Amino acid sequence: MKFTLIYGPKFYQENNINTFDVSDTNTAGTIKLKPDWSGTHEGQSGHKIVYPATWKIYNQNNEQITEQSTGTEYQDGSVGISQSFVGYESGEYSVKVTYRYQYFEEGPNGSETQTSSQMEIESVFRIVNKTSDGGDTSGGSSSGQHNKIYVSYKSKIIDIDKENGKIITENTFDKKSYLGSLGYSDVIISEATQQKKIRRLGNRL
Repeated sequence: MKFTLIYGPKFYQENNINTFDVSDTNTAGTIKLKPDWSGTHEGQSGHKIVYPATWKIYNQNNEQITEQSTGTEYQDGSVGISQSFVGYESGEYSVKVTYRYQYFEEGPNGSETQTSSQMEIESVFRIVNKTSDGGDTSGGSSSGQHNKIYVSYKSKIIDIDKENGKIITENTFDKKSYLGSLGYSDVIISEATQQKKIRRLGNRL
């Protein structure tokens, strides 16, 4: 038996890599996990991929940027997803699929046993962004450069250190809880760095 990732008709081959052109009118493509049950042993039957599989897409920095655990189950026994590539920057990405398959095997005296195995398969594809904005931070950077997101944080001032030019606020900034409350994913939060911009106040105070 063999399992293969099949890219939909909107992808094309370029330098042996499945490539998708994102444009203002062409935004989503399909990826399918197709089984080949040939070569199975005598006495085995009922081979099938257990729906659903888990699909994860990573950028070139190996940061997970999306996950699906639904998708579609097809009549030919394959399973797949339709993935939007809006906001993906040009570059290479990887898709990793975790799935289970099962089959029945005839035993002595006509008895049957069910076997189930979990597997993982991975493939690389390329995005070429041809939209009017050229992509944003949704897809993550595939060029090795991290995109920057700036957020503001407000808290009541309780003390001023004029000698060192520091302002002490009532609430300590907690990156995880604050960015999490704004809806940012754990991947973005873990990569985020805090930049302090404090202006020396001098004698004006």
